[in-house]
Amino acid sequence: MNRIAFCACLGAVALSGLTEAGTKTGVKQGKTDKDAAWADVNEPVQAAEDDWRVYWKDGVRIESAEQGVAIEIGGRIMYDLGFLRGHRYENDGGPDLTDYAEFRRARFYISGSVDEYTKFKAQYDFAGGDVAFKDMWIQRTDLLNFKIGHFKEPFGLEALGSSKNITFIERASPTIAFSPFRNAGAMIGNTFNQASGTWALGIFQKTDSTGDDDDIEGGWVITGRTTYLPRYADEGKALVHLGLAATHRDADPDFQYRARPEAHGVDFSVDTDPFDADHVTAVGAEAAWVHGPFSLQGELTETMVDSSVGDDPDFTGYYVQASYFLTGEHRPYDRSKGVFTRVIPNSNFGGGGPGAVELAVRYSKIDLEDGDINGNEQANITVGLNWYLNKNMRFMTNYVHTELDDPVDEGADFLLFRFQVDF
Repeated sequence: MNRIAFCACLGAVALSGLTEAGTKTGVKQGKTDKDAAWADVNEPVQAAEDDWRVYWKDGVRIESAEQGVAIEIGGRIMYDLGFLRGHRYENDGGPDLTDYAEFRRARFYISGSVDEYTKFKAQYDFAGGDVAFKDMWIQRTDLLNFKIGHFKEPFGLEALGSSKNITFIERASPTIAFSPFRNAGAMIGNTFNQASGTWALGIFQKTDSTGDDDDIEGGWVITGRTTYLPRYADEGKALVHLGLAATHRDADPDFQYRARPEAHGVDFSVDTDPFDADHVTAVGAEAAWVHGPFSLQGELTETMVDSSVGDDPDFTGYYVQASYFLTGEHRPYDRSKGVFTRVIPNSNFGGGGPGAVELAVRYSKIDLEDGDINGNEQANITVGLNWYLNKNMRFMTNYVHTELDDPVDEGADFLLFRFQVDF
C-alpha cells in the first residue's frame, strides 16, 4: 500500500463531539459546624466521612461530594488449565506439548476522575511473578478525549475488547500476531452521527512492558480506527458493526511476526524469524452482526513490509466466529468505543437462575509465507462453552484443533479451561 492509500485510510476517520452522561444515586449527609468553621478561615479541609460514598458496582466505587471526583478499584484473576495432545509436536521436532496450569492474568487497577473532565487509570499485571504496566494514562474528555500514557493503539475489534469480555480463552492467532496492542503515546477520538460511529487517531512509540523505550528500537507509529453502526436497535439486541483500522510504523531492525496455536501454554508454531525491515503498514477490516442471542464476527488483517533486503513480503490473517446464548442473552456493545463489553446474565446462578450459557465456534488462519520469508501457515478451529454465573464470574472451556501447512500432519489438539473473576 502506498502512502497516499494509507493516508486515505486514516482520512476516513471523522471528527465530531462526544457526549458522556451518567447517573448515580446515593445518600449524602450535610457538613458539620466544625467543617464550616474550617472553611470560613480558607484552610484546606479534610472531607468528613459522610462527604464520601463507598459502594459496589462491578468493583469498589468511591465518590466524593465534590462534583466529578471519583475512584474505582478493581482487578481480574484468570486461572487456566491446558491439556495438550499432538503428533507432529511430539515426534517431528516441533514445539513440545506439556500440560500446564497458570495464572493467565492477575491484574489490579485504580482509575477515576479528579474533576468533571480529567480521568486517569493505572493498571498492573502480576501474572508469572513479574510486574508489567497495562493501562497507565491520563485523559481530558473536553479536548477530543485527549489521552496520553501507555494504552492500546486503536486497531482491531477483538484486540480492543477487554480480555474480561472476549468470547474465547485466547484471542485469534492473527489478532495476537498483527495487532499492536499497548504502547506509549497520545491519542484523540470521539463519536459521530449521534454515537452511530467512532473514530480514534494516535501517535505512539514502541515500549516494553514497563512503558520504557530505552532498549526498544522501532521508531514512531501512527494508528487510526473508525467504526460505524448501519443498524442499532432494541438497545443493542440487533446491530451491525463495521470497522476499518490502519497503522504505519517504523520497523525494528530485527523485525518479526510469530504466533502460537490458540493456547497460551504452547510455544510459537509459525514464525518469520527476525529479518531486516524499514517500515510496516497494516490494514484491518472488521465486521459483526448481533441478532438477539446469535452473533457473528470476523476480521481480516493484511500487513505490508518494506524490507531492507530482498522482496517486500505481505502477510495476512483472518478469523470468523459465531456464538449463541442458550439462555437468551445477547452480547452488549459499547457505542462510545466500538467494542463488545460485559455479558450480563438474565438471572444469576445461585439466585434461582442458571446464569448465562453461551456456545461458540471460531475458525482462524494466519499466513506468514511470502517472498523470501517462510514462516509457515496455520489454521485453528476452536469450539467453546462459556458459563457466566453472574456478570463478574465465568467458567470457560475451549477445544482447539490446529494444523500447519508444512509439514502436513495430523495436527494437534488442546483442551483448555479458565476460571475467571473480575471486579
